Amino acid sequence: MKVIQYKCGSMQLEVGDKFFQYTKGLTEATNKNNELYCMERLEKVLCANAELSPSELLPAVKADIDAFVGGAEQFDDITMLCFEYKMQG
Repeated sequence: MKVIQYKCGSMQLEVGDKFFQYTKGLTEATNKNNELYCMERLEKVLCANAELSPSELLPAVKADIDAFVGGAEQFDDITMLCFEYKMQG
């Protein structure tokens, strides 16, 4: 997209670190009161489930979003990706 400026960077992962990415539809999911799921709620569910593997963490986040949203219609996609850095060998 021409109007968005991206920054380049790097980070050092340690064994056991997890990396979680998502589309904006996740934090912008709305409930019946038109309240946003928001970053703070995402941080809480990620911290509360930090010990889970990525294959367990993604469904836990999805369940929290579903509980928050209830039956409210959504207008954007929700896509999540999580991986854990593991030692080779």
